Amino acid sequence: MEVISVIEDISMEAVKIRIKYPGIKALDSIHLASAVHSGCDAFLTNDEQLKQVSEIQILYLEEM
Repeated sequence: MEVISVIEDISMEAVKIRIKYPGIKALDSIHLASAVHSGCDAFLTNDEQLKQVSEIQILYLEEM
């Protein structure tokens, strides 16, 4: 686990995610953008809506 600051690059990536996936909530897009920016291999979630995201591998808890 790593704590990072939301910098301009992450904010811009979050905006791109929100535009590409309009149903995704703002905070979710920031979390996703932070994970992508940090080079994470996957994003673990219980939010089925996030399975549509292609920028990072989404691991959905109910499928594990």
